Amino acid sequence: MEQDIKKFTSEQALNRLQRLCSRQEKCADDVRKKLHQWKIAPAAAEAVIRQLQNGNFVNDLRYAKAFVHDKFELSGWGLLKIRNALYLKKIKEEIIKEALCDIDKMSAMRKLEQLLKLKNKSLKVVSESDRKIKLLRFAVSRGYDYQSAYEVTSKITDKQY
Repeated sequence: MEQDIKKFTSEQALNRLQRLCSRQEKCADDVRKKLHQWKIAPAAAEAVIRQLQNGNFVNDLRYAKAFVHDKFELSGWGLLKIRNALYLKKIKEEIIKEALCDIDKMSAMRKLEQLLKLKNKSLKVVSESDRKIKLLRFAVSRGYDYQSAYEVTSKITDKQY
């Protein structure tokens, strides 16, 4: 544990973060947290972040687009949950909007239907209203808006896949 929290110079931190950011997308907030963990002074940390941004090691738009793709395609998150996660990472609103533009409404509806069909197969319910409630709750917890969740849930429960 003691080894994980080493104190680095700004130059050492910059070199380590360049290697890290070359392997994996990071946003400025992730880097800021790492620098704080390494006990880099706030002014020095901001200077390191600027250097990483100037060298294109850190790019919040690129990060946001990758995050949106991964969470939507691989994790099945809805737009609301993705937006909130990016907001918590202190990504600017205009960057969030631009990154979310990659997902159109029809793709989101198809993804939601796919997720709910799969979930429907695994549900153990006592009534059809119970099934509908569980599917709605699941969709909303995944970050889909209530209206879309209701539409797709109704479609699935009416057809009974």
